[in-house]
Amino acid sequence: IAVLPFANLSGDPDQDYFADGMVVEITNALARFKSLFVIASGSTLSFKGKGVAGTEIARQLGVAFVLDGSVRKAGNRVRITVQLTEAKSGNQIWSQRFEDNLDDLFDLQDKVSLSVAAVIEPTVKETEIRRASERPTENMGSYDLYLRSLPLFGLRTKEPTLQALELLNRAIELDPQNAAALVQAARCQLYIYIYGWSSDPGASLRRALDLARNVLAMAQDDAEAIAGAASILCRPQGDLESANIHLARAVKLNPGSAMVWTASGLLLNALGDQDRALEHLQTAVRMDPAGPDLFTTLALLAITQFDAQDFEGAGLNCRSAIRLRPQGLFPHLLLALAQAQLGRMAEARASLTTFRSLSDQPAAAILGRFVERPRGVALMLKTLALVEASAAEYGRETH
Repeated sequence: IAVLPFANLSGDPDQDYFADGMVVEITNALARFKSLFVIASGSTLSFKGKGVAGTEIARQLGVAFVLDGSVRKAGNRVRITVQLTEAKSGNQIWSQRFEDNLDDLFDLQDKVSLSVAAVIEPTVKETEIRRASERPTENMGSYDLYLRSLPLFGLRTKEPTLQALELLNRAIELDPQNAAALVQAARCQLYIYIYGWSSDPGASLRRALDLARNVLAMAQDDAEAIAGAASILCRPQGDLESANIHLARAVKLNPGSAMVWTASGLLLNALGDQDRALEHLQTAVRMDPAGPDLFTTLALLAITQFDAQDFEGAGLNCRSAIRLRPQGLFPHLLLALAQAQLGRMAEARASLTTFRSLSDQPAAAILGRFVERPRGVALMLKTLALVEASAAEYGRETH
């Protein structure tokens, strides 16, 4: 990707420095994502004022995507418009407008650059996934195999998850240093453990933890890989202290990554700090309100709210997660518990029935594997017993 020179639409030549500064800041923010190859801002700014089309600049620089934009200042207000284009097709795949006061130019540049970077990385990845799926299957490299695994894992059901793991194992065979594939394989193994999708779930948990530790040993400055691996350590038999150290570093490396903030929220809830956990998870949603990891973030938000006894909020986020992925198991289960806590037992029974139709595992076993905090599990198990007793009584009455 290349960030092209921004147009200064202010009619004020003195604002050129601000437009150029946006290019530099956005380029720097994007460069923090190790999944992106980003052209240095010095190279792209060399095209300023030369009238070269964006598609031609992309060809000369050898990039698949270009980001361009404009800056318009009026009084003490500034409007920044950005758009992302796929160079080969010329199709615009994302655009957004930002407006703010000019009280602090550097703060505004930082805010816009982090927001743009947070949306662009998953948008580019989704486009690359589509591209990888169209390539011949016999000519796939490690990165293509990793990309193909992502939509399968995103379904959060048994067979697609096992298929995703098979692709990831092949990717790791081709490139044992592919940190993204290693993290994704760890996440697959973790879900296999949580939902009992193998004859030996405990072995899957051990494998997930081993993969995560391998990533943390090799990933020096890849914030997303570090965060993904550290989040695995928040699970049973993991290491919260080590996860805390690594996630603090990941946030410093890339504060523009929604995935990093999600992982940090998971850790904080595991540590019992619900207030900061909610803050970090809500930051992740603001930074990436439509990306592929939104389902996970919403589910974690719901867990955190349930732990904080905000049962209405937990139920709302469960419903949002279910709208994104109706087959996702845990939001149906947690929704049943939130509804029960709100006294809506008929709705709770219906949600539990939906969960049971999707899972062949006992709900209590999944709760024990999914939720990190013993106190949180205790409240959920107590509520589950009430819902199951109500369902049993309702079944006797109707028969």
